[in-house]
Amino acid sequence: MTRCVWCGACPVELHHVTGRMSSRGAYFDPSVTLGVCARHHSAEHVLLRRLGLDWPAPDVVPLAYRLCRFGTVLRRSHDLGRPFVLTPSSSHGAHLLVIEAAEALGRVP
Repeated sequence: MTRCVWCGACPVELHHVTGRMSSRGAYFDPSVTLGVCARHHSAEHVLLRRLGLDWPAPDVVPLAYRLCRFGTVLRRSHDLGRPFVLTPSSSHGAHLLVIEAAEALGRVP
């Protein structure tokens, strides 16, 4: 089992980085997860609520929402001086997210 990305404790939960449309909806990118302890999982959701990223607003493009949530985790990792390491499955999901964003911008050859 991996450890909490924020404190190194054994995680008990997976944090779905890019979220979902609603509390009962399917995850946007189910493989893009981070192992976190219960304390940091709760703190992560408090931060997302404070940033207005707990649920996407009806007028928000889901891709933009997913990228904002992913960027929030990257920034938090930087601010805490923690390495940002994904499992192979999560790394693949993040790769697909970046490709989707590039295609949406018309930048993929």
